[in-house]
Amino acid sequence: MVESRDIAHWRGELLWPCPLQEGDIIDLTEVISLGTWVHAWLTAHPGQGVAGASPRVRVQLDRAGIDICWRDPTRIFPGVSRAERAALFNDTPPETSDRAP
Repeated sequence: MVESRDIAHWRGELLWPCPLQEGDIIDLTEVISLGTWVHAWLTAHPGQGVAGASPRVRVQLDRAGIDICWRDPTRIFPGVSRAERAALFNDTPPETSDRAP
């Protein structure tokens, strides 16, 4: 069974208090910056699922030590890379690490 998730989309510079959508996961893809009031909101919602933060916003949240749950999909590629295949068969790895067809 596929679980339905409510995704809230936050946007822009969230430097000053404004209404925020709530959801199981908060999509931060379009967030430019966060104010301390957002940190307080997230602290009041421990374990909140968030995804899509830019590297800058992600660092800001990590440094703040807020208890959030990163819900970004993992980047899993199907198959075995050429380097992995070489390691398995004790061969010299090729120049590239592209995935084998």
